[in-house]
Amino acid sequence: MPHPGDRRAWDGLVSSAAAAGGWALGVEAETRPRDLQALERRISLKMRDAGMEHVVLLLLDSVHNRTLMRAHGESLRERFPLTGRRALDLLAAGVDPGANSIVLL
Repeated sequence: MPHPGDRRAWDGLVSSAAAAGGWALGVEAETRPRDLQALERRISLKMRDAGMEHVVLLLLDSVHNRTLMRAHGESLRERFPLTGRRALDLLAAGVDPGANSIVLL
């Protein structure tokens, strides 16, 4: 995080070369989220404070998380509109995904 004394950090950062128009996105990893509203709020604040336009929410591929995604699919798609597969394909090609995404791993 760019502010001195701020102890928050992204779990990962994906970026391109600055000479190529540079972009970066934060990666937030969670194994078993319980409170999606709190998680989304925490991610939004990190994005704002870090000046990050997009984020990938990396979730453990588990029964719990798949059930959570089915139960909250509509609201999650609003906040994370890009499919995980598409985000991974774009990142592998070195392209800014241009939107937030959830990736199950």
